[in-house]
Amino acid sequence: MIAFDVSADKDGFHLYEEVKMKGHFSKETTVVFFSAETSPELVNWIIELQPNDFWVKPFDLTKVEKRLDYLLSVRLKLHKLLFCLDHEQYAEAYEQMKKTSRLAPRNINRNKKLWGLARLNHDKMGQYNANQNMARYAKNSIHDSPELSLNVIRSRKDLATNSTIEEAVPFLHKAERDIYALKQTRGAIAVKDEQLTVLRARLLCVKNDKSGAEKIMKEQVSIRNNASLEDNLDKMKAFHELGQKEKSLTILDRLGMQTVGDTLSSNIVNEYLKQESIDQSEISFTAKELKQMAAVNYKEKRMGPVFQDLKQALKLLPQNKQVAMSSLKVLTNIAKTDCLSPAQINQAEKVKVMLLAVQMGTAQLAKRDTYLKLVGLNDNNKLE
Repeated sequence: MIAFDVSADKDGFHLYEEVKMKGHFSKETTVVFFSAETSPELVNWIIELQPNDFWVKPFDLTKVEKRLDYLLSVRLKLHKLLFCLDHEQYAEAYEQMKKTSRLAPRNINRNKKLWGLARLNHDKMGQYNANQNMARYAKNSIHDSPELSLNVIRSRKDLATNSTIEEAVPFLHKAERDIYALKQTRGAIAVKDEQLTVLRARLLCVKNDKSGAEKIMKEQVSIRNNASLEDNLDKMKAFHELGQKEKSLTILDRLGMQTVGDTLSSNIVNEYLKQESIDQSEISFTAKELKQMAAVNYKEKRMGPVFQDLKQALKLLPQNKQVAMSSLKVLTNIAKTDCLSPAQINQAEKVKVMLLAVQMGTAQLAKRDTYLKLVGLNDNNKLE
């Protein structure tokens, strides 16, 4: 607990910075500021420091008890979160982080960790929401930067990449407006031309204009070493979407050098990069392209290739009910004429676990149960 008016020559702001610099705060520390002063300047300072709470003197005992109960409940949720992270239980850690972020939606650092965990769990909408919150609540504070706006557009673009053209339209229109607005910025808040070029190239890929995207990437984008982590990630995705696997993997190999450290954020990013390395090496197409390929192969009744397309798509979108249901449908078609292979049985069981854990409408539930029965799976047992 830190009082703002500590002494004549050192206020709570400086004390906080000093204690923090000396490493006395750990991930288990809860910080509460309190002061009789409530000027806008002081309040803004405290908001930017992002303590766990701010109390105004004189204290009301009843309110203090309520705030302490609240802080303890938050600490309990954070304890569960840290346990999950320490044991690499990233799906559960993500659920816990969503709960703690809802308790403090303005906390920039918490939203940043939420963003990282959303990446690890392939939750594109979660990434978009976290970036939106960071950009919204950092506005006009010391945390504000053009990078936050860029990351909102990038996450919106990631959503569009994994959607159908119809689903992608509103995301594309908003992204185009935001890119235009960023292009008009000047001075310290201006973004680099190359950053905007990569965004435009990725938008062209979504619109299936890969020749146009390849042209501007070749003319205006380099794979030099001095780009930021997020800039390099965006370039890597652009080259991957263009099918330029060698350039994509070159950037990916270099990204590991940009996440040196043992902080929670660094560890999350490192895990994400490990996932990306595996996905980029094994999968040459985007989730949307894989779904399109699966649709073509399904029309031609090539069930083996359809299964492989959807298996890769589900690896990129592990929470996508539509892809999971399509995978199960294809497996039922295969099971009608052949015995399922060990790889297909394993995939069927993974899909079953996923579909039993998500909410579905009555019609979808009936369809799911029918498919499970046709491939020899029921609600409790493995393949019969």
